[in-house]
Amino acid sequence: CWVEIREEKKRLLIKKARLEPSFSGQPGEHLNPSSLVVACQRGALRLEEIQIEGKKAMGVTDFLKGISHTQIKFILKST
Repeated sequence: CWVEIREEKKRLLIKKARLEPSFSGQPGEHLNPSSLVVACQRGALRLEEIQIEGKKAMGVTDFLKGISHTQIKFILKST
């Protein structure tokens, strides 16, 4: 998927995630400020391990230590 971090577009590889069927929102919406839970068409994904292009893979907890959740925007691409 693509994300915008501090207004810079980056590719994000999701290495580990789990489904969260009880969450809902608009697809791409960041639903939880203390973690990375992203709304899908049905339910949501809780991202647990990610890799930003050009960086090492890391757990979301470590990633969020260096960035505010308000600086992350998930970009939807139409197919």
